[in-house]
Order: sequence, then C-alpha cells, then structure tokens
Amino acid sequence: MLKLMKTTSSTRESPDLHSLTARWRYEPYLPVRNRDVMTILASVLPRKYSINNLPIDTRVVEVATGQSVLIHCHWQQNRAKCPTIIIVHGMEGSGQSKYALGTADKAFQAGFNAVRFNMRSCGGSEHLSSTLYNASLSKDVDVVAKKLIARDGIEKIFFAGFSLGGNIILKMAAEYGDKIPDEYRGIFAVSPAIDLHASIAEILLARNWLYHQNFIRGLKARLMRKSKLYPNLYDLGPMARIRNIREFDEAYTAPHGGFTSADDYYTRASTKNRLKEICMPTIMVHAVDDPFIPFHMFDSKPFEGNPFISFCSTKSGGHVGFISQSGGDYDRFWIEHRIVEFMKHILGR
Repeated sequence: MLKLMKTTSSTRESPDLHSLTARWRYEPYLPVRNRDVMTILASVLPRKYSINNLPIDTRVVEVATGQSVLIHCHWQQNRAKCPTIIIVHGMEGSGQSKYALGTADKAFQAGFNAVRFNMRSCGGSEHLSSTLYNASLSKDVDVVAKKLIARDGIEKIFFAGFSLGGNIILKMAAEYGDKIPDEYRGIFAVSPAIDLHASIAEILLARNWLYHQNFIRGLKARLMRKSKLYPNLYDLGPMARIRNIREFDEAYTAPHGGFTSADDYYTRASTKNRLKEICMPTIMVHAVDDPFIPFHMFDSKPFEGNPFISFCSTKSGGHVGFISQSGGDYDRFWIEHRIVEFMKHILGR
C-alpha cells in the first residue's frame, strides 16, 4: 500500500534564502575564466567520486503506463531518517554526468541520500521507454519522488536540476502551487533553461556551433537507437534533412511528446511564466556569461515578488561550469557545494 503524502497549504512559510545567497561570492578559477573553456572543461575534467566505491542501488521505475526511467540510489545506513536529494541532468546528459556525480558525492558525504535520475531514454535506458525525453516531463520526477517516499520511507526530499533538468523541477514545483507535498523541502536550479524559445534561438547562433553540433549528433544517435528498438514508432525518413535542434524537435520531440509543433512544445514546456506559482523554497543560479542559455531570460524578473525564490547571478561561470578559486571549498566545483549548503540551510543545520 502506498504511503499517502501530506500536502501543505499556502501557509507554509518562505525561508530566508536571500540572506544565504547574499553571502555567496563566486570567484572563477582564472586559467579557465573564459565562458567556453569553463563550460567544456567542467564537463570533461577527470574527477574521483567516493560514492563509486560504495554499493549503488540501481532501479527501474515506471513513471507512466509502459514507460520507465532508470535511477541510481546512494543510501545512507538509515535511509528513512536521512534527507534525500534527487538530481536531474540536462539535455543529452545522464545520471553519469560529472555534475550529477559530483553533487551526489558531496551530498552523500554530508549525510544525505543521493538519487541520480535519468530522463526517459537517457543513461542507456532507451529500452525502458518507447518515448523520448523532453522538457515538459516534470511528472516523471514527481512519480519517482513519491515512490521513494512510499517504498523507502523518505521524509525529506530536495531536488537539484541542471539546465533542462532545472526547468523540469521548477515546472514540477509550479504545478503544485501551494499544494506541495510535505516531504518536498526545496528546489535548486543551476543554469535553468526556463525559456526554450530563447534557449533554442541562442544555441543556433554561429558562435555556438560546437555546442549545437554536439547536441544534434547526440539527439540523432539516440533516435537511431530508439528506431531499432521501436521500428514502428520512429520514421527515420526526415533524419537526413534535419540540420538543427529546432528541426529535430519539429519532426520528433514535439509529435512524440504530444505537442502540435516545436513552438507549441517550447511554449508549454517553459517555466518562465509560471515561476510566480512556486511555493517551495527555491534557488536559481545563472551566469551572465552562459554561452547558450541566455541571461536575458531573467531581465524581466519573472520571479519578482515571489518570497520563495532567491535568484543568484554570477558574472562568469559559463554553462553549468562554475569552476572556482579554491576558497573555503575542498575542491573547485563551487555550485555543488552551494547545493549542499542550501539543503543544510533549509534543515537548520
């Protein structure tokens, strides 16, 4: 029998997140201060993770009828009594992305359970779902969280999302409004793609050719793998004509995700216009020099007036980079330490 989740009302108090983020000072590591070097190096730099030496509980979780995702769980000895973080990766990433592993490692060392979430068909899970991932699938994360509560007795859950994953968890929070499950304690969104129209326009700029080519190659390769598993669902005919992400979304992501067009998908999946609905403690961190998630998305201050959201901007950091001078952290991955600090702040540690 599933454990019923309690929901809060609009009387939930907003925490003092602004005092926390006001103390944060990000100083980029000078040798990699360039936004592109910062972005690329953070994604490829070899790293060691202590959690790799510990048992990993890998699970297949059904999130909709016939559709499942893969999660990797790192449990403390008494998991039910420990707070948990669910980490959601970005576009063409996975639970194996370095930022996901790094965040899980730091959270685990701080006494948290850590769950690395793979979106549909990511992390080698193409066979678990006939559908493709997209930026609107907030319900998938919600279902996983509810099943952790029911199966493992988890009482406190935080969510960290990177890039596309940041948009997804913000969307989930907005959809709950003031009816948040009591177990859901906070959201941390890093370089969140809250406006897909703006993000796609930016990635298509000539100066972002390298990033764009990497994304489109990955999307096409994934579709090829899906077509072998589900030949009746995916017509590869349009593939040769596709030159960019918008065309891919028009031909595949939108129709297979239940949208009428790429524009319909971008509009309905973006969280920018729903940020004021969020009633869960939330921090968003975004770098002014992010190369392909444009900072101007935040110029209109779509979160203004919402006491539950604290927005932290940094002059540099690239996209999900934030490699820093050593400072007081034991390594240079500044954003991962801030996620753990945020969770401790909410818990009063």
